[in-house]
Amino acid sequence: TRGRRKRSNRNQHRHREPAAPKRSISERPKEVETKERFGDHERDTVKGPQGSKPCILTLRERKTRVVMLEKLSDGTAQATKSATVSRLKCFPKELRRTMTQDNGVENALHAEEEKILEMPQYFCHPYFAPERGSVENANRFAVRSAFPKGTDFAQVNFAQVKAAETLFNNRPMKCHGFRTPIEVLSEELQKTGLTPEQLGLTRVDQVSFRTFVEQEQSRLGA
Repeated sequence: TRGRRKRSNRNQHRHREPAAPKRSISERPKEVETKERFGDHERDTVKGPQGSKPCILTLRERKTRVVMLEKLSDGTAQATKSATVSRLKCFPKELRRTMTQDNGVENALHAEEEKILEMPQYFCHPYFAPERGSVENANRFAVRSAFPKGTDFAQVNFAQVKAAETLFNNRPMKCHGFRTPIEVLSEELQKTGLTPEQLGLTRVDQVSFRTFVEQEQSRLGA
C-alpha cells in the first residue's frame, strides 16, 4: 500500500557461524563402555522450575563414579563451557579421554571445549538417555536427593552444591566393593602424584562422614 513503510527484517542478513559438526557416540571407542579405564566423562544439566535460569551442571567420571557439581547462572553454552573447562582442566591430559553428552543447546560450544581440553566429545542419539546412564544416575542420587524436583537453584548457594557433591563422593558403593568413589579416585590418582583435593574434591573419613551426613540431614530438616 502506498505510504506504508516496508518492514525490514533485521535478522535477514545477519551472519551466523555454522554449527560445529558433532561426533556420534557410535564413533566412541568401545572400551569406554566397559568402565575399566579412568578418564572417560559424562555430563548433563539439571534445571529448576520454568522461568528460573540457574541450574546445576553434573560431570561424572565413569570408572570411579566421582561426581563434580557446579551451579551455573544459566543454562547457556558459554556457562556450561566455562564450568566444564574449569573443573576438568585440573585433570592431567591423559585423564581427559572422552566426554559424552546429549544434544542440548548447552553443549553447543563442544568444539571450543575439545580444543581447550584436548578431549574428544561424543553425542548420544536423540532421546536415548541410557547412553549416558552414569550421569543420569548421578542426577538422581547426587543432585535430586539434595535438591528435589521443583527446587529453584537461584536459592541454592555454592556451599550447598559442594555439600551435595561431597556427600555423594564419600558414600560407599556396592559396585566398588563398598569403597567410596573418592577412595577409588585416590587409588587411580596415585599413578599421577595428584590428590582428589587438587582436583577440587573433598575427601572425608567415614567417622567424619557420619557427622557430615547428620549435619546435612539436620540442615535439610530430614
